[in-house]
Amino acid sequence: MSQTRLRAYWATSILATLIYVLLVFLLLMVPGVEPLEKVWLLLPLIVLLTGSLIIGSWKTKGSKAPMTMWPLGPVIGGVLVLELVHCIIGIITQMLIILRKH
Repeated sequence: MSQTRLRAYWATSILATLIYVLLVFLLLMVPGVEPLEKVWLLLPLIVLLTGSLIIGSWKTKGSKAPMTMWPLGPVIGGVLVLELVHCIIGIITQMLIILRKH
């Protein structure tokens, strides 16, 4: 397997998880953040999480996908999927709040 792809998977996974934790704490701890601002904060994170999942699941002819490398590959992949689902649910919730106000 390409070491570059493996390192890119781990680097983007760690970066995405750290940003996710930072934004969750920011959105929960700081009062007065508008719903539209929350959406704009979550959109780049969704792109980063999706990119990390694409890099992790990308398989070439002669190599395995980094997400399938046991033991931590599937664990990190599962964490990224859960973070992505949480962000998508958060955006849907915030958009419903914005639509109710108008």
